[in-house]
Amino acid sequence: MRLSLICLFTTLTALDQSAQQPQGLQRLDDKYGFQEARFGAPLSAFTKLYLHSDQGNVKLYWRKPAELKVGGYKLYEPTYSFYKGKLMGIICSTGDEYNTDGIRKMLVSSYGSPKVTTISQDWQGKKVYMWLATLPKGRLFTISSIPITNQKAADAAIEGHKAATDR
Repeated sequence: MRLSLICLFTTLTALDQSAQQPQGLQRLDDKYGFQEARFGAPLSAFTKLYLHSDQGNVKLYWRKPAELKVGGYKLYEPTYSFYKGKLMGIICSTGDEYNTDGIRKMLVSSYGSPKVTTISQDWQGKKVYMWLATLPKGRLFTISSIPITNQKAADAAIEGHKAATDR
């Protein structure tokens, strides 16, 4: 009887947690990528990418052509980040205020209201993090895989610990 109650409680808790995520963020997680790019896809799945920066396990690639369209709005200088050969995230400039505002409206319509800070608007699902920001040197849109980003952070912590113990 007690085991049955524990199983029932665990199931109800899991259902409740999945129900707590707003529908828009669930759509963001279900897509798990941006346009045709899926997070976790290998580099070989992409064409027209050119190496910009090689930092060991993290490699940044520029995409040609140098702009993407989202609805009627443009994203410039798309940069694809890969961790251990898997797509981890995409960073783009949104250019001017017109594009940034239009993209923001599309994101709100698709994924719901963001968390707003003084410089950014964030959408965070369980698997995907998306950020639209106005910074002193420009406006940016980023979207990334939470599991791959977390794996990168965990690997860095392990490497840091190994380096500290090897001294």
